[in-house]
Amino acid sequence: MFRDLISSCVELQYQIELGIAGYQDGSSLCQMRVSDRLELLRRMNKNWLGLNFQKRETRTIEAPIATSALLTSVLFVGITSDDRYVEEISGHILNSELAGTKSYSLDIKLPPARVRDFTIDPYQDLLIFTEESMIG
Repeated sequence: MFRDLISSCVELQYQIELGIAGYQDGSSLCQMRVSDRLELLRRMNKNWLGLNFQKRETRTIEAPIATSALLTSVLFVGITSDDRYVEEISGHILNSELAGTKSYSLDIKLPPARVRDFTIDPYQDLLIFTEESMIG
């Protein structure tokens, strides 16, 4: 009876397979039906196990990189000229079938402080800077 319940409920299968894969549901970002997400999750897990990636996206960054942050389909790269402070941040939103995003780039030319490092949380639309204090 328990097996029949699970095999007949796509939402339960999806939640179980998310847990097995160590993922969380990104339903706020994804407009896909649960059955489509389950199919995509299964295909993605199979491809990861076989290292068989369907898409590859390459970004070339010509400037020296001080730091970077990659989370889901969001890549931010801190560019420097003196190996000390981040002078520009180059953001790349990568194509993601799961999140439903298309590729695009953005640049933050002069960060508001003497930035040493940063991190991102795309789920909260958040960019966090670590800055060097000017206090003696």
